[in-house]
Amino acid sequence: MANKATKEQILTIANGLPSTNLVKYIKDGIISIEDLQSIELPESKIAEVEQKLIAEEQKMWEAACSSGRMTDFYRHLKTYPNGVFAEACRQALSSGEEEFWAEVMEKGTIPMLQQYLEVYEVLGGEHVYECQDMLADPDWILVKKNPNLANIKAYEENHPGAHSIEIAEMRAKLTDEVDWSNSLYENNISAFQRYLDLHPQGNHADEAQQRIEAAAGYEQFMREMASDPNNKLADEIKAAVANNVITWDDVMRIYGRDRTVAIQNFNGMVPLDVNGRTPAKLMPNSTEVYFWGTPSSGKTCALGSLLSGAEHFYFLEAQQCQGYNYMTRLKNVFRPNQICSLPPGTRVDDIQEMVFTIIDDRQRKHTMTFIDLAGEIFRAIFYDMNNMFLSEQHVQTLRVVKNFLQDKTNPKIHFFVVEYGAENKIWEGLLMKDYLSACSLYIKNNNILKYSAGVYILVTKCDKIGCPDELIVDQAEQYVQAHLSAFYKNLRDAARDAGIDDFQVIPFSIGEVFAGQLCNYDDSFIDDVIEVLLAKTRAQKKSKLDWLKQ
Repeated sequence: MANKATKEQILTIANGLPSTNLVKYIKDGIISIEDLQSIELPESKIAEVEQKLIAEEQKMWEAACSSGRMTDFYRHLKTYPNGVFAEACRQALSSGEEEFWAEVMEKGTIPMLQQYLEVYEVLGGEHVYECQDMLADPDWILVKKNPNLANIKAYEENHPGAHSIEIAEMRAKLTDEVDWSNSLYENNISAFQRYLDLHPQGNHADEAQQRIEAAAGYEQFMREMASDPNNKLADEIKAAVANNVITWDDVMRIYGRDRTVAIQNFNGMVPLDVNGRTPAKLMPNSTEVYFWGTPSSGKTCALGSLLSGAEHFYFLEAQQCQGYNYMTRLKNVFRPNQICSLPPGTRVDDIQEMVFTIIDDRQRKHTMTFIDLAGEIFRAIFYDMNNMFLSEQHVQTLRVVKNFLQDKTNPKIHFFVVEYGAENKIWEGLLMKDYLSACSLYIKNNNILKYSAGVYILVTKCDKIGCPDELIVDQAEQYVQAHLSAFYKNLRDAARDAGIDDFQVIPFSIGEVFAGQLCNYDDSFIDDVIEVLLAKTRAQKKSKLDWLKQ
């Protein structure tokens, strides 16, 4: 093999050498442009060499950028340490070191380690010492490339005491990953808590805590849904699914397919747009039907069910009145044998007048006025009974109701709506039964029922009683007597004092309510109430004109 030419030999014959050769010697680091200038080489030839060097540097830089390999950037820098792209090469090598080292560790071969060392030893790379150690210990390369327990054990047997700190960290990490994998497989609170107990600072500690909190939220939500189908509103269930707390499959396991679909399609309670004004006087030639009920008693749902039933099973003619809009919307809330959205609660200070005519099976017309009394009346009565301050609104509410009830023009009947099992519900610091007791005593003391023909306690949500149909009337009455005894006794005595012989407890339900805002509508309870309404309202006799129309 021929010896390489020395610097002195090249410079001696430089004038006769092609510029291409001189460029190669410069790239190989044997000579420099300064050397050529020192021997007074013609300027034209030096310029030619410089042009070729620039072209070569550009070409080498583009090749390095195209490949993206750190070794190519290093070769460029080594060839042109002061070149146009020298600083760009240094930046590329610095920013790409970790990526290059990751590739080295992934492949785990001695040639790759040698390449890294070649590039970064001069540049002071972050992993130079580690690389040197690995090259000095090929067995450690295998462990680093594939850090499993078998390789670690084999290395420890062959190199006792070597890399002990790193091996301990590897073992901890491997155990961490195994325990985490087991936790994911079990996928429950206990498993994730066990992982945290073993690895409080583990790689997955944050995720384990998040999963514990999510699982706790999931389990609590599922328990609440399973324990009572109304514990969670449809809106809340939809939000829980949207936020990945539960899934629709979870909902279906509890509610079944049809109800789950109804919850999915639920778009809020049907708005009633209550904006009717309290009338100054009620329509004549109509039976006035008063509906009394504390907030959340189920009064609005009962009214909607009765209006819907009257329209679907009889014939209902709505009359123009102050509450026409409210009545029209309310009668459309429920549909027979369908899952329906419940109406929202109405304002406690609204009194709604709904006038309509029912045509019975004998084609007789029964005109009646439903008066949906404001829930505020109960608070006004309670305050008045206890000599508490009455606001102008309270005074006005009492005045309006008294004026209606003391007017002899129309016959009157009363439905007092109470919710089964809700006697201890609280409204503004008082139990519902407290308001009911005060109201019934007020009615008794003020002879409110003197122009009335019937008094009925309508017990809503009687589907919760859970007894055979033939016993439900007795069970509803027993409930009222046991849990609303003062209310029942006062109302019964008031009816007796007014000479009313029709005092009844009537069970009622709109069907099974679920998700707090939906129900499987059941119209079977409306017949008893409508029979009372037809019996207590005047049937208009046909005029001669009616006979001629037939």
